[in-house]
Amino acid sequence: MKNLGKLIVLFIALIFATINAYGQIDTVLRDKIIQMANKDQDWMMNPPKNVHDNSQFFQRMEEIYQENYDDAKVIFSKFGFPGYNRVGKDGSDKFWLVVQHLNKWPDFQKLVLKKMEAEVKKKNASPDKYAYLLDRINLNKGELQIYGTQIWYDVRYHRTFPYPIVDIKTVNKRRKAVGLEALEIYLNTTTESHFALREFINLKSGVKKPWLYKVPSHMFGKY
Repeated sequence: MKNLGKLIVLFIALIFATINAYGQIDTVLRDKIIQMANKDQDWMMNPPKNVHDNSQFFQRMEEIYQENYDDAKVIFSKFGFPGYNRVGKDGSDKFWLVVQHLNKWPDFQKLVLKKMEAEVKKKNASPDKYAYLLDRINLNKGELQIYGTQIWYDVRYHRTFPYPIVDIKTVNKRRKAVGLEALEIYLNTTTESHFALREFINLKSGVKKPWLYKVPSHMFGKY
């Protein structure tokens, strides 16, 4: 009986060990994804000082997108959309970021979106990031946005505007459902960011502040 008891204990221990092993974060995969995303962002935000013209900048940017697409295809074919349980929230969100910028490969983006949706439903991926990818895909197909995440900045009015949205009167309900702030708050934040980037030009032309959207008080705090 004692031996049987030991076997049962060992069997249970092995089960928990197996569960733990499969539940661990794949740090190698996560680090690879983060490196891909950082390569994208570092070049976009801080290109080397020896890059003297736009053609050099965009040529390298296209090369990075191609490299990331090649790597993302391999990752996706093996793991599907990597969720929190495989690469952590940071790794999962970074994979989304890489795919978000692969506009040259819309069919691949659609495949990723479908798998990501399944992970979001299992609370294993970020719903707000899913909203950004869905809007990006819709916009590139010439269709209306659902969440209003895709915007453009008009230098004449010093203000960001969303590309066309389905039923804009209810967009904030949809945004709230996926954890996004009210559209007006989002547009004001992006407007201020763009305005700050052009501050010298704006001041030179006599424009001292951006044109912000009016945000109803109920959208602050508890929104």
